[in-house]
Amino acid sequence: MLLDFVHVVESVWAAAHAFHKPGTTEAEAWAADHLTAILAGHAARAADEMAAQADREQLLAARREAVDACHRYLTGHLDQLHYDTALAGGWPIATGAVEGACRHLIADRLDIAPPITRHGKPIGDPQGRMTTDAVSDVLELQGERTGTPGRWRSHSSPCTPGHHGREAAVSDPAPTLSRLTGDLGAGGGMSLTWLETEGGPFIVVPRDALSHWSGTEGDYDRACEVVELVGVLDLPDEAEALVLGDEPLATAYLPEHRVLVRWCYAEGEEGVADIVLAGLPTAEWDEGPVLKTTGGLVMFDAAYFGTEVGTLTDSTVLELPAGRYRVESASIEPDRLTSFRVHRFVEMT
Repeated sequence: MLLDFVHVVESVWAAAHAFHKPGTTEAEAWAADHLTAILAGHAARAADEMAAQADREQLLAARREAVDACHRYLTGHLDQLHYDTALAGGWPIATGAVEGACRHLIADRLDIAPPITRHGKPIGDPQGRMTTDAVSDVLELQGERTGTPGRWRSHSSPCTPGHHGREAAVSDPAPTLSRLTGDLGAGGGMSLTWLETEGGPFIVVPRDALSHWSGTEGDYDRACEVVELVGVLDLPDEAEALVLGDEPLATAYLPEHRVLVRWCYAEGEEGVADIVLAGLPTAEWDEGPVLKTTGGLVMFDAAYFGTEVGTLTDSTVLELPAGRYRVESASIEPDRLTSFRVHRFVEMT
């Protein structure tokens, strides 16, 4: 039994950031060296080397804990880290793509079927139950909509040794949100620019307080402790920062409406802005915290230093007049295949 390699990667990257700043070539090289050793079957050596380096550099307690946690994780699961054997046999070493497909593509689609039709014929038996053929039809229909027609039946057939669909996935990957970031045509001349983190929360900081945000030196941990949809953190000089908590979601900003849009799931990017705008007037808003700002805000990955915005990490500017704003949250779900989380800034007088 193997540990999902994605979880190993997360732990090693956390250790890498204990030695090097996020986004630097040094951090990337450190992580790459240790992950390569783990993939080659040398997890114990990689764990011992990072612990020895932490001893030599006499890391502060907060940073040392990330290294120690990774060391414990690796040495505690050595019998589940035989990736060299798995790769030699052509076996998968990570399940993220499969889990994501099951959750967002398959489960969400089956939740609304039946009744749907394919080529003018209803899917499912007369009592509305999902038969094996009906499930296959639903998946094939969904595949056609996402640009991957003709694969579902071949994947649902008995597996053949050495085949895991990886060749098809590499040569013709399904669309992902990370490849859709950028300006998206959204009808009426409106476009959205999506921003993503590397797995942590977004932080929204006043432009003139960026230098106060310390990223993984301390503030990142505070941001990760926010379990609500949004939360406010205190910064030096009486400044405040807004954390977008819960789960990391691609996020865009509608400046005319002072609304942050967070992508939960949807069938495609076309018309996203129109969908959100149509849902704003009837959305049920929940009151959130009050944020004080001295002017424009900057949203970026909370793992980075504020001083790294514009160089090592991308950001989105939220132009707001100085003042106090109630941050309200709502969901826009026009159908069972589409869901966006929205946060609006309501100026307080």
